[in-house]
Amino acid sequence: MKELIHKKVVVFLIGVLVGLSSLRTEPASGLKPYKIKSDLSNVSNLKEFADAIRYYGRDFSLTEEQRKKLVENGFVVIPSEAQQFFHIYESPHFGITPRIPNFITTDCVLHIYHLLYDFSLRAVEVEKLLPALRDLTIAMFEKSLELYERAKSSRLREACRRNVIFFGVAASLLKFEDLPLPKECASSVENELRNIREHKGRKKSSIFPFGHDYSQYKVRGHYTRSEELSRFFLAMTWYGQNAFPFTLKSESTDGNITAIQAMIMSWLLFNSEANKRRLVDLWDEIYSITSLYVGSSDDLNPHDLYELIVEVYGENVDIDSFIDDDKLKAFLRKARNLRKPRIVTELVGLPEGVQFRFMGKRYILDSYVLQRLSKWPHRPFPRGLDVMAVLGSRRAEEILDRVFLEPDKWKDYPSIRQKLKEEFSRLDEREWYKTLFSGWLYVIKALLKEWDDRYPSFMRNVAWTDKELNTSLASWVELRHDVVLYGKPSGAEGGDGGQKIPQPKGYVEPVPEFYRRLLKLVKLNAKILRRYNCLTERLDALFKRYEDLVTFLKIASEKELKGEILSYDEFERIRYIGNALEELSTSLIEIGLNLPSLDWKNGNLVYGNPVHLRGWFEVMGPDRDMACIVDVHTSEDECLEEAVGHANTIYVVVPIGDKLYLTRGAVFSYYEFKYPVSHRLTDEAWQEMIERWRAPDPPPWTASFLAH
Repeated sequence: MKELIHKKVVVFLIGVLVGLSSLRTEPASGLKPYKIKSDLSNVSNLKEFADAIRYYGRDFSLTEEQRKKLVENGFVVIPSEAQQFFHIYESPHFGITPRIPNFITTDCVLHIYHLLYDFSLRAVEVEKLLPALRDLTIAMFEKSLELYERAKSSRLREACRRNVIFFGVAASLLKFEDLPLPKECASSVENELRNIREHKGRKKSSIFPFGHDYSQYKVRGHYTRSEELSRFFLAMTWYGQNAFPFTLKSESTDGNITAIQAMIMSWLLFNSEANKRRLVDLWDEIYSITSLYVGSSDDLNPHDLYELIVEVYGENVDIDSFIDDDKLKAFLRKARNLRKPRIVTELVGLPEGVQFRFMGKRYILDSYVLQRLSKWPHRPFPRGLDVMAVLGSRRAEEILDRVFLEPDKWKDYPSIRQKLKEEFSRLDEREWYKTLFSGWLYVIKALLKEWDDRYPSFMRNVAWTDKELNTSLASWVELRHDVVLYGKPSGAEGGDGGQKIPQPKGYVEPVPEFYRRLLKLVKLNAKILRRYNCLTERLDALFKRYEDLVTFLKIASEKELKGEILSYDEFERIRYIGNALEELSTSLIEIGLNLPSLDWKNGNLVYGNPVHLRGWFEVMGPDRDMACIVDVHTSEDECLEEAVGHANTIYVVVPIGDKLYLTRGAVFSYYEFKYPVSHRLTDEAWQEMIERWRAPDPPPWTASFLAH
């Protein structure tokens, strides 16, 4: 029984990874270095490029700073107000044929994977997990109430009373009304609900002997998009935030009530049913697929506790025996030898050591890094760059040490960071792909290198290394945004073109190993959804279209690195990348718009009339804007916000055959700043800040490639 759910996951993943194994892609040397003349006179398509821009009623002109960076680095990034990548890449609207040569960036490709991951997760949460959570919660409330009403011992009765409150709060968050709450429980439930609604920060809890960070109940991420997602967020946060620590009675302030509560919860899960299903099966249904998307909890779960209960108390245990002092002490001693959480939120007054959570927040690699590399009062806030440094970016280390002078703030910082680097470097590919979350980190890890002479000249400088660092950080932001609930804290269609014009020569960012890893990740994602019967025909088709796109980019980039000129059809595909990005984005948002609502009274899912978007012009709400934000770390009254803004424009001079061509593409903008925990930012609030020109400046190190 031990780690049963984890074993099922591991067995499944082994089968998946065997089927996905493929050779790593290393580039062959076939490119000659090149230099760009200061007047751009050796850029062969400069006139055609300017004419193409002029076709849209604008002049192509660069400031002195922009031209200097383009000449020196082979590329330059210019701020933009584009709300989507495809707003920079041309789409063939109204019969207009794209004529500006495109540079397809890893940024825009990663953004589409973010949409696939995010919208497939939304569908799983609404259609599968929310109904299971609802059934599980009301059953646990009713069973806890039954035990409370028949409990005789004062300690047992108090543990049951607190469990009634605990599940009463969760049931209320899931819109169960008129709960039969005993008078001695009702005020505590209302007090907790009030604190959750206000989400103002740390306050004393009604049912735990320690404080609680109610600011975490600010609904954010994609959970603001519907009532179903919002209530799912609140209930799951309640289950994940509350810890039940294990201490010996002599050390306990409440007679080990929290430990007895956890024992009762675990016992109920394995010995109760709802609608002819064991409650533990409902728990597993919620936990298993989310553990593959995000990761497992590093706190003790009901499987861990129930095995220990059987070991100490026997198979046919009665909960009355849970308060037997000798057996309880034996149980607590054994429990304290079980795994301790690797991510510990070091805030005054919060429990430490071994603890149980009903549905714990998940252990994720980056939170582990951020926690280890923060220390009050020397370095209370880590940086996103810490994650990139541990993933292998020497440039991130250089910026941390020389720009931000982090080693001067905390003498142990360099040695701890080095140990983390060594720890992560020992992970093999199979370990990275244990979850989609860590697999995503492994994909962006492929960008965190210094590019040698096998790559084109525009990639072989510090500015490009910084650009890739910016890409990786922004993609990490989108990843954390998608899993904000689970991560443990610290008009017209595209046409076939109009008049015929000369084919513009585009380019793919040539990183074959990145595309190989990404292709493996997206196939794993589809297999996980298929395994849990969550891969609809529509979603399957979108995954296949994306796989096909990534496969093309891998093949094209391999050809580019060999110095081969792409075929006419391959150049055409690059030419129409804006259309591909727009169609994928619109189709995924359409999936979100067609998710069912929940009849909160009887628990049935209700599907409305199908929504069919005729084009991007019909997309409304926060998903229309790519800007998103997530808080990843808390210290005292502030949190660390990591954000993606609007897409910026990148101009790149690329080698095609024996000529140089100017191309245009789109890249991420990235932000990092502190903000009050009482006002943790939502996507909507962040988008408004950008709209009102209140966004902070980008990090100073981005000046190497960003020019105004």
